[in-house]
Amino acid sequence: MKTTLDELQAFVTVVDTGSITAAAEHLAQTVSGVSRTLRRLE
Repeated sequence: MKTTLDELQAFVTVVDTGSITAAAEHLAQTVSGVSRTLRRLE
């Protein structure tokens, strides 16, 4: 499976903001959506 730029952006945003919730707000996504994205990266 290839990693997409959107997945990497979500990961970097979580690291930069310090939480999945803050990253979701910053990316205008749901918390569950960001969480699923991170799960795909594992």
